[in-house]
Amino acid sequence: MSNLLIHGFYTNYTNGKGVDYVRISQRGEAADRIVAHHRIKDVKPPENPNLDSMSHRAMIERWKVIGPAYEAWKAGTEIPDDGTPLGAWSHITPAMAEHLKRMHILTVEHVRDMSDEEAARLPFPDSRKLPKLAGDFLGGKEKADMARENEELRERMEALEELLSAKMAGEEPKKRGPGRPPKQKEPVDAVQEG
Repeated sequence: MSNLLIHGFYTNYTNGKGVDYVRISQRGEAADRIVAHHRIKDVKPPENPNLDSMSHRAMIERWKVIGPAYEAWKAGTEIPDDGTPLGAWSHITPAMAEHLKRMHILTVEHVRDMSDEEAARLPFPDSRKLPKLAGDFLGGKEKADMARENEELRERMEALEELLSAKMAGEEPKKRGPGRPPKQKEPVDAVQEG
């Protein structure tokens, strides 16, 4: 995990031209107090870099964190760091998701953890039911993830059982799946002396 914390992106307009900025800090106790604002063009690695430069390598590492988040922000599909994005939950509309984001409720987990008073203040029909519905959705997602993991483990177990039984029978184990055929030795032509 990177020690870089992204607080958000914004565009500053001057003379009709927009310049994108990122707000970042280092993780830790002072993360909210010491926030730096950088132009995106200043933190993005250059096209023709000096590859041996330590500062360039540092820029590349920093961009590995900032770049995907910036692209998601530009596309309007920001992905939260700590949960399931609201867009993954089909129970709410995009307008409802946008309203929740303005309230700093960014994930389905945040909705699940809302108090009754917070839920009642939402301007949605049956808003008091949202935390329970979010919990039900997350519970079903966890069950689906567990079922997928169990299926993968079952397949691996079957492959190991086949390998073990082949070893115990003294057979050469069969290769599973596609692979490169064994290399054929070509006959060497006899050199004829003339």
